[in-house]
Amino acid sequence: MLIVFNHIGARDPNRTVLRLQELTRPLWAGGPAEDGYSSYDRKIPVIATGLRNLREHGPDGPVLLRFGRTRMQPLRDAIGNPRRNTALAREAERMKAQQAEYQEQLRRAAELKRAEHEAGRPVCRLRDEVRQRPMEEHPAFPEARPPVTPDPVRAARGQDGRGGGQSRA
Repeated sequence: MLIVFNHIGARDPNRTVLRLQELTRPLWAGGPAEDGYSSYDRKIPVIATGLRNLREHGPDGPVLLRFGRTRMQPLRDAIGNPRRNTALAREAERMKAQQAEYQEQLRRAAELKRAEHEAGRPVCRLRDEVRQRPMEEHPAFPEARPPVTPDPVRAARGQDGRGGGQSRA
C-alpha cells in the first residue's frame, strides 16, 4: 500500500506517519525468519512518501519509507526484501555445491563398481594374445587372400596373375 502525503494545512505528515505505523503494525510487521532476515509472508507492505519529494526525485530516488525501516529508499528497494534475497542466494549456492558433491560421489561409486566388475571377469588368454599379435601372424588366421591360380595366358606374357608382372607400355 502506498500512501502519498500532500502537505496542505496544519497537520504535520511526519507525525501522521509515526501514528500510522503504530496503528497498523500488525498488518505490516514481519517476523524473524531463518538466516537472519525478516519474513513478510501474509503481510501488507505499507510505504509512505510526500508528494513534493516524489515530484522532485521520482520513484527511483530515495523518497519512499517502508514502515518498519529506518531510511528512505527507492521504490524497488522499498518493496523488496534484500536480506531475504541474499539469504536465498546463499542457500541456492549451498544447494548447488551439495548437488555437485553428490554427483561426484555417484561418479566415483560407478567408477569403483566398473573396476570391481572388470576385476571379477575371467581372464581370456587367447583374446589377449590375439590383441597383442597382428592377425596375419596368428596361426588361427591363415593368409587372408585366397590363393590365385596362375593364368596360362598371363604366364606366357610374363605376368603371374598376382599383378606383379611387366606392364604394357
